[in-house]
Amino acid sequence: MLKFGILGGTFNPIHYGHLLMAERARDALGIGKIIFMPTGIPPHKDIKEVASAEDRLKMVELAIEDNESFIISTIELDREGKTYTVDTLKEIKSAYGQDTELYFIIGADVVFDLLKWRSAGEVIKLCKFAAMQRPGYNKDEFHKQIKFLKDQYNASIEIVEMPLIDISSSDIRGRLTHNLSIKYMLPDKVIKYIDKEELYS
Repeated sequence: MLKFGILGGTFNPIHYGHLLMAERARDALGIGKIIFMPTGIPPHKDIKEVASAEDRLKMVELAIEDNESFIISTIELDREGKTYTVDTLKEIKSAYGQDTELYFIIGADVVFDLLKWRSAGEVIKLCKFAAMQRPGYNKDEFHKQIKFLKDQYNASIEIVEMPLIDISSSDIRGRLTHNLSIKYMLPDKVIKYIDKEELYS
């Protein structure tokens, strides 16, 4: 049985928090490949604040090129209009086979918002979840919400432990706006690309 992890996101820009989530999930759950899935037009974000699809894809490519267990899918970038996880999961299942085991990698924020997703019940049937605690979220509430999703919706959720690294794409963009250093927050290759293309300035 094929076993993939999926890390979706705007990656605006990608940073070490994303990379560590992917590696911890791969290691803890014995996943063969992690698919990084940059979103096309996120349904919940102001597109004016998002770098172009080409720039975000290139930054992901640079960030993961040294890890043979990390791959990229452009399914959501290639899809016209707004992108929804339920459609992406169906497309992956269609491409790799209905028996393919999919783990969607999520942070605590998604654990609390999952039921707001389009066709959330169908998403829960199509994949399992690798859930990770994030800074700013109460650990007891995090575990309580996971139990609720398991009990009420039969969700398959594995908790993966990882350090609480407080790095966010919005913070990186804010620091760039104010000409502050972003070193050690994301790979040097990505920093050089941001500088070269004058992104977020």
